[in-house]
Amino acid sequence: MRGQMNPRVDFWRDQSNWPRDGGEFIFLARAANALGRSIFGTEWSEVEFATEFPQSLPAIPPKFLSGLSYFAHNLLMSHRPEFKRQPLSIPARSHPSGFAPMPLPIEFSTDEWAAALEISKSNYERAKPALMRAGRVQQRISEMAATGILKTALRAKAGGSFYEVPAEWWNTERTHCRFDFCQMNPKKPFGNGSAGDHYCWIFVEREGLLKQTTLPKEEPELVKTLTEKALRRTVADKRDIFAEWRKKCGKDIPTIAEDVAAMKKQGINRDDTRQLRKDFPARPSGSPKKRRE
Repeated sequence: MRGQMNPRVDFWRDQSNWPRDGGEFIFLARAANALGRSIFGTEWSEVEFATEFPQSLPAIPPKFLSGLSYFAHNLLMSHRPEFKRQPLSIPARSHPSGFAPMPLPIEFSTDEWAAALEISKSNYERAKPALMRAGRVQQRISEMAATGILKTALRAKAGGSFYEVPAEWWNTERTHCRFDFCQMNPKKPFGNGSAGDHYCWIFVEREGLLKQTTLPKEEPELVKTLTEKALRRTVADKRDIFAEWRKKCGKDIPTIAEDVAAMKKQGINRDDTRQLRKDFPARPSGSPKKRRE
């Protein structure tokens, strides 16, 4: 349930747990805040990366029980008491097999779903400016690191020497997870993980950062337009595009390969497609594949 403890939010809010800077290197989180202040001035609040990404809802309630159903239920329970929504109980594992019975479906009236949509959109509008600023800083650091303008380094979480990160490790679309806890796994630099046993702290070169933080605020309207478009696509549009694709498929549920291929044409990557599939019907295991024209 959203609203509960979020380790990423806690990490960015509690700077006392950040590693100290070392000589020519500055910890990535401090570097991000410094660059944010340089680009956005007094707009930068240092809580941008601690802002929770708002969950969006489709225009109509999901036909199948999913995380979206629980999310909408909790929104109504927290913000619209007039609907008298009650906390949901988790079925007890009373069966001898140890498995819990299937939870009951969550139903919504037209008015209830409209209210949940309104709350969700309001949450998005409230979080959007901070998320846009964080996205711009993340993009800027990643681009500079990929081109070699800004050198980066890793250090074991327990301590030790710094060792430089090859610029090509930043030549990827999978940089967002590195800003969750400012960590990277040198054994799997292009993985989707954010933290773990083999992960190291990420640092940036102090001299390279200072050269960038002295620059004036650049093309604010263009930055705002591009970042807002990308954020809006991430929050809501991808789900709508995927839903429209599944609607065209009718009762013939696509394979994961077909979903991935269709979304690739829309500019949606494989990882996002796999996430989107979780809220839609899946092809039963062993079902014969149908050739799709």
